[in-house]
Amino acid sequence: MDKNEEFKKADEKFDKINEANKNMVAAIKSKVELKQKIFMKISDVDLDDAKWFKEFCDKTAGGKQFLAIKHLRVLAERLDPIMVNVFSQINSMNERISHIESLVEVEEPIEEDEEDEGPKVPITQGSNKK
Repeated sequence: MDKNEEFKKADEKFDKINEANKNMVAAIKSKVELKQKIFMKISDVDLDDAKWFKEFCDKTAGGKQFLAIKHLRVLAERLDPIMVNVFSQINSMNERISHIESLVEVEEPIEEDEEDEGPKVPITQGSNKK
């Protein structure tokens, strides 16, 4: 019976270890937050763009496309305020230029006859006054 008691004690210890592991795994799973990933289909991307992106990933991100996408996202997020500022300045300049153009009269060029008769001398000048 000593052997049976030892087996029972060993079983109880293993059961305690298994319970502890299950609790630990449950605690770890509850802390992990999974993000839903969206995958692009190859048909969604132009062939030239796909080649460029693959070369970009190989050069900058060690061939890891998701890392390259994250780098491009950070870059785009940092450039966004600058681009908004630049576009707003361009739009305000366009408005100012339009306002100035409306104030300034644009003279239309005088259309001359297609036939060129040479220099025109006014009647009051020259020896032949009429």
